[in-house]
Order: sequence, then structure tokens, then C-alpha cells
Amino acid sequence: MKMMRSKTGIPYIEFDDKNRLAFAQKGQRGYKSLVFSGILVGPIRVKNGNGRNIELVQTDKISFFTSFGFDKVKRNHRKGNIFLGKESTDLLTEIFMSKVDKFGYISEEGIEKIAKDINGLTIVS
Repeated sequence: MKMMRSKTGIPYIEFDDKNRLAFAQKGQRGYKSLVFSGILVGPIRVKNGNGRNIELVQTDKISFFTSFGFDKVKRNHRKGNIFLGKESTDLLTEIFMSKVDKFGYISEEGIEKIAKDINGLTIVS
């Protein structure tokens, strides 16, 4: 996990080559929300040629807006993507919420602090 900026200057967190979390809805005060873009992985059951059910892994692209507290993230999204799980979102919420102002924005100064926090993390797998 690392925080970077796009060619157009938009800050985002890159989890891996398929999953990103970008800051969105920029106004005068800063950024108001997040956009998650990634893949959803989940099992599906299908019948094989012998009439038996087999389980396959299905991947779907997903993209949605969310708040800095990850409110209203669908349950199947949380289960189908490790980066949307409780442990990951709790860590990010803790980092983000300390930088949110009283109007619900994260300023450019807050973005720089978040980048230092995230880029300084050591991820153990």
C-alpha cells in the first residue's frame, strides 16, 4: 500500500495493480469523499458436464464512492475484496478521520500528512 498522485495531481492510494482508492469531489476546502476502484473476487457455483456443482472463482470490476469512514460499503464488497475488509478500512478510517475538518473535508495539508502516515506503514503479510 502506497500513496501517490496521478498525472493530473489527484492523490490516491494504490493497494496493488488492480485496487485503488482515490480522493474525490475536490472543492475549495479540499477533498470530500473517496472512490474505490478494483476487483471483487467471490465463489460461484456452476454445474459441470456431469451434473455436479463445482465452485469457481469469479472476478468482477467494481467502482463506487464512499465516505472517509467507509460508510455504506456493501457487505459483498467487504467480503469480496481484502482491502475493503474491516481491518483495512478501520486502519484507513483512523488515518483519515484525524485529518477531516469540521466541514467534512480533507485539505491538501491533510493529504500530505496522510501520505506520510501511509507511506511510513510497514505492511506484514
